[in-house]
Amino acid sequence: MTMSDIRTQHVHHGGRRRRLLSGAVAVLLAAPVVMVWSAPQAAAANVTASLVRTVLTSNFNPPSPDPSGITYNSDRDTLLISDAEVDEVSIFHNVNLYETSRAGVLQDTGVTTSYTHEPAGIGYNPANKHVFLSDDDQARVYELAGGPDGRYGTSDDVRTSFSAAAFGGGDSEDVEYFPPTNEVFVLEGADTDVHRVSPGPDGLFNGVAPTGDDIDTEFDIGRYGVDDPEGIGFYPGRNTLLVVDSATETAYEFNRNMQLVNKINIAASNQVFAAGITVAPATNDPNRWDLYIVDRGVDNDTTPSENDGKLYEMSVALPPIGNLAPVVSVGPDQPTHVGEPLTLQAVVRDDGLPTASTTVSWQVVSGPGSVTFGSPQSTQTSATFSSAGTYVVRAVGSDSALSGSDDLVVSVVAAGGALPLDTPVQRAFDDVEQRPTGYADWVGTTLNIPNAGTTTQTIGLRFDNLEVPQGATITEAWVQFTSAGANSGTTAVQIYGVAENDTAAFTTSPTTVTSRPRTSARTTWNPAAWTGTGQAGTAQRTADIRAVAQEIVSRPGWRRGNALGLSLSGTGERRASSHDGPATPVLHVAYTVPSGNTAPVAAFTSTCTGLSCSFNGSGSSDAEGPIAGYAWDFGDSASGSGVQPSHTYGAAGTYTVALTVTDGGGLTNRVTHQVTVGSTSTGIGFHGGIGYVGNTTSPAFAIPSTVAAGDVLVLFATLNLTTSSVTGPSGVTGWTPIENVVSGSQRTMAWSKVAASTDGGQVVRLTFNGYTKVAMQLTAYSGASLGAVSQRSDATTTTAHVTPTVTVGSAGSWLLSYWADKSSTTTNWTAPAGSVTRDVRIGSGSGLIAALVADSGAPVPTGSAGGLTATTNAASRATMVSIVLTPSG
Repeated sequence: MTMSDIRTQHVHHGGRRRRLLSGAVAVLLAAPVVMVWSAPQAAAANVTASLVRTVLTSNFNPPSPDPSGITYNSDRDTLLISDAEVDEVSIFHNVNLYETSRAGVLQDTGVTTSYTHEPAGIGYNPANKHVFLSDDDQARVYELAGGPDGRYGTSDDVRTSFSAAAFGGGDSEDVEYFPPTNEVFVLEGADTDVHRVSPGPDGLFNGVAPTGDDIDTEFDIGRYGVDDPEGIGFYPGRNTLLVVDSATETAYEFNRNMQLVNKINIAASNQVFAAGITVAPATNDPNRWDLYIVDRGVDNDTTPSENDGKLYEMSVALPPIGNLAPVVSVGPDQPTHVGEPLTLQAVVRDDGLPTASTTVSWQVVSGPGSVTFGSPQSTQTSATFSSAGTYVVRAVGSDSALSGSDDLVVSVVAAGGALPLDTPVQRAFDDVEQRPTGYADWVGTTLNIPNAGTTTQTIGLRFDNLEVPQGATITEAWVQFTSAGANSGTTAVQIYGVAENDTAAFTTSPTTVTSRPRTSARTTWNPAAWTGTGQAGTAQRTADIRAVAQEIVSRPGWRRGNALGLSLSGTGERRASSHDGPATPVLHVAYTVPSGNTAPVAAFTSTCTGLSCSFNGSGSSDAEGPIAGYAWDFGDSASGSGVQPSHTYGAAGTYTVALTVTDGGGLTNRVTHQVTVGSTSTGIGFHGGIGYVGNTTSPAFAIPSTVAAGDVLVLFATLNLTTSSVTGPSGVTGWTPIENVVSGSQRTMAWSKVAASTDGGQVVRLTFNGYTKVAMQLTAYSGASLGAVSQRSDATTTTAHVTPTVTVGSAGSWLLSYWADKSSTTTNWTAPAGSVTRDVRIGSGSGLIAALVADSGAPVPTGSAGGLTATTNAASRATMVSIVLTPSG
């Protein structure tokens, strides 16, 4: 992986070193999981959207001059729009939230300035009717529950929030809720990153540890050509996400794992600054999904009197979602010694097609000697190199049909030699210019070192994930810049380190650099003349900063993987490329470890039953002797020690467990694995549900992430055509058909399976030979087995629809009930009293499908069960299914 491929978390402020953005959103780890990819996957389709209509939000009363976020409220069939800049202009009338019809007719307003002046992004959770707002100044995400007045942005809202900065986000341009898996996606505009935030065991969005138990997974989407991402929206008809980029005039379609599906050209809108995107039914055809995009137009920072906001409706025909190649990440390049095993780890992300499993193979691409892999077919392996030099190794991930890969460059030196390491600035907020007044500037393509003309300033540089162990001896250290212009004036730069164990990201605070403690060691750099642009030679290399780096890595609290910070001030000026420019600053160090000591190798296995897991780290090793310490992070804010600890989780789910081993010389090594745990309850429990309704050739959704190994999954689908051929379910294997009923012109089908540990989060789909209106729903239950199944259909139209009876033979059993009808008038299902509604889907247009899934929510008596009546608002003929869920074990 090249340095230009290395990305991590981000931050932003409504612009890019005055490129002026505003935009619009949002795990249980001690440190976030960062997904970094270097090898592109199979090419996505390029399609073009056509313009349906343009609405001038500038003509709203009161106006929205800078609409920055938009989401679809499916319960009200309205659009919610946020404006992050309107309070900065003279036409502000205490309104920055706008609710409109899909046609753009203003219906209601609200205001958020009591807690956020920058509601850059907005999302909506249809399950609980909560609204999410992202603030790109505070780096926070707010969750609003409308109060008794049923509105948003009013005084009776119930508000909670979590910090995006805690997982590395600082420019939270947009936020979107993802219904298929109950997750929130936060878009970071500054660094083209997306954070997938999953609620922890408490089920709440309350931030990552230590304030909460959320789980954050970070993805860099810049590798796909995304340049200035401003908005993210959910596509209900496809269970995908759209990211809009005004710079490339493109909306990028991604799946949940942020694998690129399609690129949509939006140039027909003539947008100036597309800032938010959502998907909703078309205004001229409710059976079609259209894109709704808000455009800020000219920025108010440059034109304070502007009022030119717009809303576009655009139509696009997207191809069916096929199999996508796995995406592989092997992390940053590494150094090692000849004959010393180097731990390698590959992370593979896939869409679950054609099967849920993937394989990994390690290969040698180039190098002067031989390479021996310890486990060449495993995601984690060791590699031993026979001679010094530069090697390239590759991890190839395959889903049996397509493959993806990522390369790792390994610098191998003679035994005992200094290990070289080049670490780039990885985020926009990791190189900043602190000026005498105002905010610290982090946006733009250049760094003025140390001053900008006559403006005195202090430069802050931060190099995260520095893979230097505590106590290492630094033999080389400097920062390599690339020139962004010619400068020959006398310049003297004082370089200090930030005297902290792990330097936090810089912010826009006026004292974000100078308020931090400085090292005693410092270096004076008198750069030679820079004679042009794009130069990266010795003239652009700082003086020796070994003493500065040594003071930091010798701190008792320094650990491998921490962040090292530098402070630069002085006289004169040199213009260098910044993180946002063509070449980011790079910290070069070389280091040795105490003589005769090499870092240990961490390894562990796990065995889980119910919610309890036992771990075994005895496979860890150290060349010089026994492992001195084992430190465990169980992924739920709990920790442990020892070789073979056990841990019981508070809730079912998937957790990332980390083992850090320490040898007798103080060197450490860390490895992570995921474990999936299920409920230990002896009774049946509801473990999640999801649904889809629409007119499509391939309905799909992701199985809820709460699903655990051993759960019983029941999948229902009702079609408005009996002539459509049905293929599937696919994407997740192991389904058994349990019903296939034709009643009139509708067809109802059902399948069941026992969940595997990898099923949660995987996409399941059906495929039709033509467009078909369909309702597809899934429920999951722990501690259950499938019992008796029965079905019946109404003989005549009625508003009262009765399920068939079934025999319950085992105490502790639950009853699962299903109703579905084909109608042009049904707009509501009402479940029978005493049942628990799990999912309701109501289609649209003529021949719509409306379906209800409910269960008993508790054991039912043995004997005869069923005969439950659900009602529709209009008379219709329906098909009903009753299923007994018997307790397992």
